[in-house]
This record gives sequence, structure tokens and C-alpha cells, in this order.
Amino acid sequence: MAPRRRCPICRSKQWHKEPSSGLITCSEGHVLQNYINETTETTELGPHSMKKRTIKAGGKVKGSKRISNTIVYHGQKARYHYFQCLQLLLRKQIQVLMKLWALPPEFEAINCKTMCPRKVVCRDTWALHLSLLDSPPPAEPYFQAEEGNRANDADKQTTEDDRDKDVSGTSSSDGDKDEVDDPEMGALLMENSETEGSDDDGTAESPLKKPIFDNPATKRRKGDSPAGNVAVLVLACWTLRLPVVYTDFIRLIEAYTLPYLDPFQHLPVELTRHLSKHSKRSLCPDFPPSAMNLHNIASRLAKNLSLSFGVTTPDVNAASFLWRAVRHMGGNPVLYTLTKHLAKILQLPLTVNATLAAPLSQIHRRDPTGHLNDNIAPEVGIGATLVLALKMLYGLDGLRREPMEEWDPALAMPDHASFLQHLQAVGESETHQGAVIFAVASWLRLVTYTSDNGRSVGHRSVLTYDDIDVNAYISFCERALLRNNSDAQAGTAADEYFPLERNVSGEGMNEAGIVKKLLSAGRIVGNESQALNPARTYILHRAQDSLGVVHDELEMVLERVCGYVGVSQDEVGIIVERIERRGLRWMEKKKRV
Repeated sequence: MAPRRRCPICRSKQWHKEPSSGLITCSEGHVLQNYINETTETTELGPHSMKKRTIKAGGKVKGSKRISNTIVYHGQKARYHYFQCLQLLLRKQIQVLMKLWALPPEFEAINCKTMCPRKVVCRDTWALHLSLLDSPPPAEPYFQAEEGNRANDADKQTTEDDRDKDVSGTSSSDGDKDEVDDPEMGALLMENSETEGSDDDGTAESPLKKPIFDNPATKRRKGDSPAGNVAVLVLACWTLRLPVVYTDFIRLIEAYTLPYLDPFQHLPVELTRHLSKHSKRSLCPDFPPSAMNLHNIASRLAKNLSLSFGVTTPDVNAASFLWRAVRHMGGNPVLYTLTKHLAKILQLPLTVNATLAAPLSQIHRRDPTGHLNDNIAPEVGIGATLVLALKMLYGLDGLRREPMEEWDPALAMPDHASFLQHLQAVGESETHQGAVIFAVASWLRLVTYTSDNGRSVGHRSVLTYDDIDVNAYISFCERALLRNNSDAQAGTAADEYFPLERNVSGEGMNEAGIVKKLLSAGRIVGNESQALNPARTYILHRAQDSLGVVHDELEMVLERVCGYVGVSQDEVGIIVERIERRGLRWMEKKKRV
């Protein structure tokens, strides 16, 4: 411990500061000499300035600084480089979709003369998407970097000046080392030498000392993620009236057909070598985006495009959307017509954002005009309406329903048992397709296959794979691991000497492999039958009932719809309950009118 300084008169080691005068005295009252406290008052009651003399400590020589890696970019330059990688990845995604779905060149072209000025497509949507971000990428990163270098040079020069002053102060106070070694004395001197000046004394922080660049890795922005690219592609497809849903893109991503997972295979080394670990983590997600995440990004982007630039995203191609959903459920044109009529009554929005939809029609003065809580994906609303139509036809509650009139549309539909058997057969055939065997979506991980007696026996085992499935697995590994690598070209010799018959499996919107067979139609029963009339006895679905049990028939239909829209069964159940109660209110209003 440092020795205390003794009073030269009474040899006391106890010191304290007088609160009234500010002098430092010992326990006997002797004043510390050679300490000056000068105060100059400009006015009687106004502010005053003080000049105090203190003993400065010796300057500490810092150790050698760590040499920074100049190859890796940081700050705004790294953010600009990050968006360059996203843009190149978007171009590659566009090329894949144009080749896979035979899209027209207008899908990518910017400022296309054949398109309406208010209708923008992929590259235009991407440019507007960047301008709508919370912190858009810098336009001139070179000048930003030069400003940062000047700021660093100024900080370095300030540090060197302070070090020189500290060294000069140390040389002038060599004779007073005893005063510096006493920690109590140093604390008293520092307390008394604190500046009490006004706000105009230059204490404001210089702009050069403030951090110029924000770290983009510390903030989670959904629009900045690679999922924003997929949302841009979705809006571009809907602008061209293409009947694509979110699950089409998700399945292409899961099959490693659309560049998204492990994107560094598609980016040149000249770009990836400048990425930091945070940028690499942002560019390389672990899982495909969910349908709800894509809809949130696309919905917000479409709303901002309309509010900021007047660019309106058109309604989805409802006819093609509905027909795809009906075909996925194994339906026929009668089910298509019935679902279309129900969707018209329920006034479901067919836009990516509910604020872009037309206002609701008012029957009474108190009826709402806006689509409150209707900001759902269009395919989810269509799928929920399809469930409502099937419940009106078959009940899906275990009770048999048979048509009793000749005009009943249920006569053109398959009977109850045949439809459910066909729905189960279609689901099992799709789970055995090579295109979805190796998918990584969470809802596909829960898919189970059933035995001959209809009992679920768990996940499909690899022992059940045939030659087609093995070939599909090999093709999947080549796409996921060997694309754009030297190993992919090295395998040409093996293919030449040991050729294998490859199975080209459908992807995206392909309907190959679906079980197609004729089903027996419904028949008219008499009044003496115990069966119920369709749409006469209807049980409302309650999604919030945690203790309730969903019937097996309704659960089978809900799982089938979830496979089409890509959302969970609980979320689809909530939408079904909402539109059921809306239809019930519509019927009550019609009765009162």
C-alpha cells in the first residue's frame, strides 16, 4: 500500500477537505501548503469560471494494437457488400424460375415498355424494396469509407497529443511522487479539480467521436434477410397473374433447386471473401422460410409500395388458385362452383394485403366496411372456404349425410366413404414421391404412412425405398452438395462409364403422381332414411377449445389443406372458425331482411 504523506508540523496522516473554503487540512487544522484554489467571479450571482492546478499522473504507454483484417469489410461498406450478394442471389433465383416455369422475359426486365407504367416486376420491385427499408444501403460507400478513415486519423492524432501532454506533465512532477502515491490524497485532489463550467465550455461530444457506422448484425430486420428476396419474387409472380403460392417456393428451396440454402455455392469467391461472420450468418439461413413469414414480408412490402409510390399489386388469380386447391383436395367442378359461391358471400380479400382490397358491401348501417383481421394469405382463405364447403357436403363429424332432392349439388359429388378413401390414397401417394421424401419442412417431418388396416405406424423407414427413391436421393445430394463445385464436374467420368437411369421428378406446381380414379357418385335416399340432409345440420368448429377433440374426418381434411397452404393445422382451424361465424351472421341478416 502507498505510504501516507505526513503533516510537516504535527506529523499527522489524517487529512480532510473543508466544505466551506475547499482547503485541505490535517486533523490538527494545519492547511496543506502549495495548493492554490483560484476563483474568478464575473458577476455577483452569475456563472463563474475556475482555474485549478492539479498534479497529473504519468502517461501510460499502451501496448501494440491488434492488426485488423483489411480484407473483411465492416460498417456501411459491409452493408453495401451484403446487398450486393443479395442482388446477385436474386438474379440467380430469377434465372432458375424462368427456366423451370418457362416465364416470359418481362419477369426480370426493368422498365419494360410492354408493361403498364404502374405495374412493376422483379427488378423494379427489388429496387423499390431497397428504398423502403428502415436503413437503405448506402449509395456511395467509397466516400463513406473515406470519411471513416478521416475520423480514425483524427482520433489517432488526438490520442498522440494527449500522450505528449501526459509525458510533459510527468517530467515536471518528478519531485512530487509522494503526493501521487497517496490514493486518498489523489481522490481529494481529483474531487476538488472537477470542472463546473457551463454548457458552452466545449464539453459537447465531437461528431468524430460518435460511431459513424451501425453494426447491421445487431439488428434483426426481416426485409434485409434472404426471405425478402423470395417475397419480391412472389409479388413479381402475382403482378404477372401467375397462380403460384408460397409453398411452391418453399418446396423449390427444400429441394435445393432455388438458391437459398447454402448460397455460397452460387456466389463467387471474390464476393464471399469480404464477408464478415455476421454477414455470412445472415446470408445463410438454416431452414427455409415459413409461409407465414413470407406473407408478412410480402404484405408489408405491397402496402408500402401502394402508400409510397402508388404501385398497386393486383389481386391474385383467384380462378387458378381455387382450381389448384380443388384439385389438391381431389374435387371436381361442382366443388369448385360451390366454393366460389361461398367465397363471394363471405367477401374474402384476394389481395396480398387487406388494405388493398375493395371495401365490404353494407346491408345495414352498422355493417363494417373494412377487412378487419383479414390480412391472411389468399390461399389460406381459399383453403378455409374449401373446408367449409366440404363440411356442408359431408359434415365431417361422423354422421352420414345423403342428398334427398334432385337439385342437390351433393349428387354430383362422390359419396362420403369414397371421397375420404380417395383423399387418404392421394396423401399416401404424395408422401412416397421422390420430390418430397427429402424435404425439410416441419410439416413434412410429421407425415406418417399407414398400413393396410389404416393404422398409422410412424415415419417412413428407409427400408421401404425402392430404386426410384434411391435415384431421387442421389439426385438430391448432387444438387445440395456438388452444385457449382469442382466435384460436380469430376463426376462426369463415373457417369460415362457407369450410367444410371435417372428419374426426373416433378417440382413446384407439377401434379404428376397423383392418384386418379373414378369415384362413385352420391344417390338420392328417401325420407325414411336415417341419414341427414347436407347443410341442414352443421357443427361449428371451435379452434380455441383446447380440451375438444377434432373428428378424424375433419382432421384428415385439415391436414390435406395444410399441406397445400404450408401453415399449421391450428392456424387453418382459426380461419375456418372465423369464416364459419361470418357465414352464420350473414344468414341471420338475410332472415331479418
